[in-house]
Amino acid sequence: MRILVCFILSLFAVVSRSENVLTGKVVDPDNQPVSQFNLVLISPSDSSTISSTSFTDGIYTLKDIQPNEYIIKITSFGYAALKKTVKTRLGVTSLPTLVLQPNCIKEITVIAQQPTIRSTADRIIINVENSILSNALNGSDMLQKTPGLIRDTSGELIVAGKGIPKYYIDGKEVHSMNEVRILNPKNIQSLEIIDNPSAAYDADGHAVILINTLDKADQYLLRLGGDFTQSRKGSVSEFIEGALKAGKITTNLYVDHSTMNNKTFEDNYSVITVNNNLETHAESVSFDSETSYRLSVDIDIAKNQSLIFQSNGYYTDASKINRNQLSYFSNPAFDNFNTHVEKFIQSWQTNNTISYNCKIDSLGQNIKLIADYTIGNKENTNNFYNQIVGNENNPPFWNKNYNKGKPVIYSIKADYTKPFSKTMLLDIGTKYYWIKGNDITDMTGSTNLYQHYLTDEQNLSAYASLNMKLDDKLEFRVGLRGEKTFRKIQKDYVVFSDANQFGLFPSASINYSCSESFSTGISYSKRISRPSFSALDPSIYVDSLTNRKGNPNLISTDIHSFQLSCKFFSFISFRVGYSYLIHPIYFMVYKDEVQPQLTDVRFINGDNVGRYTASLTFNKQLLPWWSITLSGLFYTSSYPYIDDNNVRRNNNTPGKNITLQNSIKLPAKVLFDIGYQYNGKGSWTTSYNEPYWNLYFSLQRSFLRESLTCTVTANDLFNQLTSRQHSVLSGQNLNVFDADDTYFGISIKYQIGRSKYKYSSKSENSEERQRLH
Repeated sequence: MRILVCFILSLFAVVSRSENVLTGKVVDPDNQPVSQFNLVLISPSDSSTISSTSFTDGIYTLKDIQPNEYIIKITSFGYAALKKTVKTRLGVTSLPTLVLQPNCIKEITVIAQQPTIRSTADRIIINVENSILSNALNGSDMLQKTPGLIRDTSGELIVAGKGIPKYYIDGKEVHSMNEVRILNPKNIQSLEIIDNPSAAYDADGHAVILINTLDKADQYLLRLGGDFTQSRKGSVSEFIEGALKAGKITTNLYVDHSTMNNKTFEDNYSVITVNNNLETHAESVSFDSETSYRLSVDIDIAKNQSLIFQSNGYYTDASKINRNQLSYFSNPAFDNFNTHVEKFIQSWQTNNTISYNCKIDSLGQNIKLIADYTIGNKENTNNFYNQIVGNENNPPFWNKNYNKGKPVIYSIKADYTKPFSKTMLLDIGTKYYWIKGNDITDMTGSTNLYQHYLTDEQNLSAYASLNMKLDDKLEFRVGLRGEKTFRKIQKDYVVFSDANQFGLFPSASINYSCSESFSTGISYSKRISRPSFSALDPSIYVDSLTNRKGNPNLISTDIHSFQLSCKFFSFISFRVGYSYLIHPIYFMVYKDEVQPQLTDVRFINGDNVGRYTASLTFNKQLLPWWSITLSGLFYTSSYPYIDDNNVRRNNNTPGKNITLQNSIKLPAKVLFDIGYQYNGKGSWTTSYNEPYWNLYFSLQRSFLRESLTCTVTANDLFNQLTSRQHSVLSGQNLNVFDADDTYFGISIKYQIGRSKYKYSSKSENSEERQRLH
């Protein structure tokens, strides 16, 4: 204990060293902080550059400056450069506030460059503003082109070795991926891919993506546009967005409608017995019509206080899937049969939030309060019949499966930031959420079943995180989060799971920056992965080929993660990580022992395993007209199992991903983007994937002083994206999915006004909503 106390006192002694640190502000004519700027310190005697540094949030600092006269040069996008002569004196720690005057935006031509990438111990920071990423069609398209993210065969974006991430916009969890999709990429400042999150974030989940937007500025905005995509079938979407700033009130409304049509093919192959195989061939046609909205009202109560009211949601008024499937056996003793499926979905969901933000002082002391309420409704009707080949004239026997779910979520969150000095910062916070689920299943036909499923989960958490700058090169952060979870689950009013769980989740990181060209860092965090409600649900779901049942005895997975990062020559970054999973949850797909033609779907906790990840990124502007990003990813996922010959094996084939992105400036102000992605053969839990690749490109041109933007895109033109997944379990199921991803698209957007609206998502419930599914 004495050693620990001495160590802590020594840290305080280090950070309390006397330094000659001068601080000043950079604001716009409305006295608002300039979000990002560069400061060059010049010697007036010989005009030589003493230092050049980038700053954010309107605050700049000068360290170890001797009393003298200096010239300060400030530059920032959208503002005229400013030069100011300042005098420093002993005992004076503040510098004058500098006011930047905006440029006439209509006279500026911005040439998009490859995004700059910075790597730290726990995250990758990607600058989006004025980069090629800002030219993406929407928020989803921007993320698909972001280095470090992989699009899997199901269309989900994942962080290699970490799975599906949680998304935050301006530090707040988003409602759904619709919120991300409808973002305007030109209003995004930066992205942060946090692959080893600290105690400040919910313990549930493996990775976090922060989306930081630009500040709101202008008085009005009207933006409208539409997309048309032609693949096997045509799809269209259109949107309109308006923003108005009147005094201290800023209002933003976005409405989006899309009609999507897809046609996909799927094949399955499994071994029933030594002399009997089952093969299925299916064709599915889907139609989706969805309307989504976002409404927010920002009120500047006082100079440093704001109140935000926000509502967002969606309504799916028609979702239909028709599926025809042929199943045949190699053994003639079994009857081949056709399956016809009709599926209808109607759903809606709305999220409503009120938030309060108070900047207590200019040093960074801040408090945020958020209250959140979500309610939704989803009705799913899944009807099917099986018909033996040759008996098509017989009337079909329909099986009907009706499901209805109504989730309700309440949440409240508070965060407080307190700087103790220019080298020490404390973040503390607490959060409470309550999830209620009410689901009904009504099956008639070959299987008759009625089930009423009730879920109730409450979580109370608190965290503290301390960030210390030991000197200009060394930074240290340590944090601790505690979470208490209560979970109660009933089926037909009989309780089958009633548990409470408490966990402590520590985190720590050290960053060392030797120079602008080289830095390194190491981080550690403990996380948790809680099972979804559907994985816990003991209800049975049966269709023509599937028998699915949840496991109420599942326990959460504890995850210990270590990460090492390095940056070389300012354009090469390297990261390597290791995660140790305790009682990982596996999704099992294997043949039914009683009815071999059926596939069983189950969930289990497996043996403890370790996973590795490694990535290397090269990001550089090679020529004035050519920028390139090349990234390589390597990751492992283990699943120990015993095969049909009673031999113990481990499904741990490493996965590989290579992404190449090029941005080329053509004549006539045309921007040409071309990219290539390759996913190599690799294991993921109980299956392994065959390699697949994708090539895409886009041409973009702006007209009418950047008000009208036209974009032509093409995806997967030279190779049909087909995923092949092999199960290592009994039956050795092979699934081949032919996605509808070969398409040609055109997008037209027109904007009146020059607003850079800062959309602040205030929903805190995305992870809780995911566990309802």
